Amino acid sequence: MELRQSREWGKYLASLGWQTKEIDGCALRIKKLGPLGSIIKIQRPKNLPLEKIDEFAKRLRALFVKIEPCDNSRFSILNSQFYRPDTWPLTPSRTVFIDLAQTEDELLNSFSKDTRQTIKKSEIPGIKYQIADLGNTHSYHTTVYGSMERRDKYLSDFYQVWKLTGTRGKFWVLSFSEYLNKIAAFEGKGFFVLSYLEERLVSGCLILICDGIAYYHHAASTLEGQNHHTPYGQLWKAIREAKKRGCTKMDLEGIFDPRFKDMFKRWLNFSTFKLKWGGEVFEYPGSFTKAYNPLIGLLFKINR
Repeated sequence: MELRQSREWGKYLASLGWQTKEIDGCALRIKKLGPLGSIIKIQRPKNLPLEKIDEFAKRLRALFVKIEPCDNSRFSILNSQFYRPDTWPLTPSRTVFIDLAQTEDELLNSFSKDTRQTIKKSEIPGIKYQIADLGNTHSYHTTVYGSMERRDKYLSDFYQVWKLTGTRGKFWVLSFSEYLNKIAAFEGKGFFVLSYLEERLVSGCLILICDGIAYYHHAASTLEGQNHHTPYGQLWKAIREAKKRGCTKMDLEGIFDPRFKDMFKRWLNFSTFKLKWGGEVFEYPGSFTKAYNPLIGLLFKINR
């Protein structure tokens, strides 16, 4: 099961006002818009019962259904059911998978020479890497964080650096409450790797785990952290930790896709970083939308 089909992802979306309906093992995420009707998104489903989805969408007075399939195997049936390619994917349409079944030596040898050298540069006196499990953010969990104060510090430190990274890189960041809800939804199914220099967080990453795949879900760094190469050190530690936890793959969660270059143009810099880790580039088919109202089709340019 892919991350965005998981029960945990549904729990997180529920905090944002989305409902979930499962049809033959396929999770539909539904946002009701009052008298206007509703919208439905289906992301990375393994099973796709289109006729039942169509019946449900009509009953719900859906404006449109948006599907982001796992592969090209259903392209012809999507087309036959009047789903058309659109230009606004909601999930990364191109990504990198790292095979964690390899030994640590094999993994290191698959990295670029520059990456191996930079990992070594990141191991300097004064830099401390901390791995912290995802505990329940709404209760006291000494077994996860050691103390409530330490829990609050880890959560707050990462968010503040992530927010600064978003401002610098001009990308959107969740509100603090939305971020806490995501952490709470994935309690016990992920971890942070946090890089500290003299008690200051200089970089960090959030790893979510679903069905044996570790997702490099959010990453953040200060300019000081970049100068000390800590994003390299922390990703290597995240890879090793995910491997230790029995994960078989790591999904680096998105790189630049020339098919949607206007949408993903800000991804060019970190795509260069992600392509250095010896993983396999995987390209999803994109996204497809079926409009149940002709005006909606025109509005979102669905019929291109």
